[in-house]
Amino acid sequence: DGEEGSWWSQVTLPRWNVTAAVLCWSAGLIFCLPFWPEDVADVMQYIQIPAIILVAPEIALKAGRGLYSWPPRLDINFLMLIAGIGAVFIGELQEASTVVVLFGLSSYLEHIATSSVRKAIKSIVALKPDTATVAGTKEVIPASAVQVSMRLEVNPGAKVPVDGVVVMGSGRIDSSMLTGESKPSRVTVGDDVKAGTVNTDGFFLMEATHLASESAVAKLVKLVEMAQAQKAPTEQLVNSIAQWYTPAVVLSAALIVLGAFLFTKTVEGRNGAIKQALVLLVTACPCALLISTPVTYVCSIAAAAKNTVLMKGGQHLET
Repeated sequence: DGEEGSWWSQVTLPRWNVTAAVLCWSAGLIFCLPFWPEDVADVMQYIQIPAIILVAPEIALKAGRGLYSWPPRLDINFLMLIAGIGAVFIGELQEASTVVVLFGLSSYLEHIATSSVRKAIKSIVALKPDTATVAGTKEVIPASAVQVSMRLEVNPGAKVPVDGVVVMGSGRIDSSMLTGESKPSRVTVGDDVKAGTVNTDGFFLMEATHLASESAVAKLVKLVEMAQAQKAPTEQLVNSIAQWYTPAVVLSAALIVLGAFLFTKTVEGRNGAIKQALVLLVTACPCALLISTPVTYVCSIAAAAKNTVLMKGGQHLET
């Protein structure tokens, strides 16, 4: 029995199709080793076909979305799809499976990174209180309906619904999610309390001094959302170059193949040109830069906000 937070309990396997594709691809690599009989290696190379079939449809779907969007765009999914199809066309199953499987695995790793960002953002949004209890009537209303000067009850274990001041009673406020202060602080009559903080002990009445939209926690969520919307200079540069870079790479590869069919008479020569075009598509693909740049900024902003550090956009990470 391991601990609940042990590292292996946090491991998440890829989706079944990516897992199966990686297994098939790995088996194909093993049977390509020189110590296997040639006839065995020739037969076992076809195990790469399931690996391609398991991953290629998702890549094709993403590439199709890019082509049918307006304006149409040729993205990294389109590059990988062409490279995979071309490799199959010339009989290089190992190369085709390597391209699509590794790209599918990288897409899954990107999914993990963006999922962690979404979780961090959700934890920030969860700080916003949903309801408030009106003093006297004990009516539970949405926090957004609280008006300035309205008196509210804050019970033990409840969140402070809006920014306000204590008018009766006392309690201990846990404000670690906003300030990072781990020790709850005592509040009595006349002390200010912030929305999103938790009353860990005691009971008090408070008078709202701000609307829910004007609270510190609401501003925190808004700042995080604004920061993610703002793109850093490096990210803007990468996106602007990619609009022209990807079509230029596809055109260059097409010219290599076209030149081979026009000026080369042998099948070997044409296949060699196709292979060179595929190498160009794969090696010139800027997928690592295109994926890593926005993910890096968003992860940084969300992680900083989760630790009570606010950044007004990715551009400030470069200063």
